[in-house]
Amino acid sequence: MKTIKICKQCNKEFKVGKYRKDRALFCSMDCYNKFRLKRITIRICKYCGKEFRKKKISVEKGRGKYCSKICLREDKKRIETACKYCGKIMLVKPNTLKHNKGKYCSRSCTNKARKEFSTYRGKNNPLWQKRVNCICQWCGKTFKREKWYVKKGHGKYCSMDCMYNGEVRGKNAYNWKGGHSYEPYSREFKKLRYPVRIRDNFTCQICKEGENGRHHCVHHIDYNKDNNKLNNLVTLCLKCHLRTNYNREDWNKYFNNKKG
Repeated sequence: MKTIKICKQCNKEFKVGKYRKDRALFCSMDCYNKFRLKRITIRICKYCGKEFRKKKISVEKGRGKYCSKICLREDKKRIETACKYCGKIMLVKPNTLKHNKGKYCSRSCTNKARKEFSTYRGKNNPLWQKRVNCICQWCGKTFKREKWYVKKGHGKYCSMDCMYNGEVRGKNAYNWKGGHSYEPYSREFKKLRYPVRIRDNFTCQICKEGENGRHHCVHHIDYNKDNNKLNNLVTLCLKCHLRTNYNREDWNKYFNNKKG
């Protein structure tokens, strides 16, 4: 049985066999060629100046500049030029020379030329921004920083050491609790550490890891070093013990619920 289809070019009806019903779009080769010519444009070769045909889709994508691969290779052949700093002969594409590039043979030559000619140095640099005088909040030294850096709230300290002393260390630290960590542990606590670890089978009570070449820590649940009752002591590994220094109220509730 033959199926009736409509030609894509002339809109005429034509009959096709069952094996060609999905592929057949045109009634004849003339209609196919006419439809194909609609999608093709005439271009001029960039190198030799010849006229050639190219699909509109490929031209829209930025292709169709050359009539053949030979013209493309000939146009993109590298030219011999000398480095402006060291005089070394090098091969450069003609397009790079058109865009005022390809002056130097290497990165080191470009950097040396910039330092000598001082075109990009200091205030001549296009990225140059005026610096503002700042006073260090810790040591009182005067130093310079960019305007945008100061506007964002930075530029308080002259170095990382001053920043550490000013914001991270001692009373200025965000986690400061009055210096309780510097207080010494009592003798009673030192005697109770080993029995507490035996009671907890030498395992951490949070992550359940055993001792592996290092003794576990013994932690005060209420963070009071003088309260050395066995109910207030628990075995923790070093990682978990460090975690309990933050969100102390939550950890206190966690251990108290575990007891109950």
